[in-house]
Amino acid sequence: MCRFDIGSFLQVNMDNCIKLLEAGKLYVIPHIKKRCMEEISKFLYPTNVLAIYQSAEDLDMPKLKNTCTKYMVEKLEEVCTLCSHLY
Repeated sequence: MCRFDIGSFLQVNMDNCIKLLEAGKLYVIPHIKKRCMEEISKFLYPTNVLAIYQSAEDLDMPKLKNTCTKYMVEKLEEVCTLCSHLY
């Protein structure tokens, strides 16, 4: 059996992570999901953590949701300040 590791050829970054996560889930490619989760976890900011959390919810990724939740707890004041400006 020949194995091809597409993950080694991917350029994973913040701009394409969510789309790659969607593809990884759709086509059942766990190593892409894992790589994207590792990468996206490096780029959590108060300005994007809620959107990433929502994507993790939509894609049924409990580890990424947990990472986002921990980040939001650590940066609660900043996240709440940003949220208050949305409403």
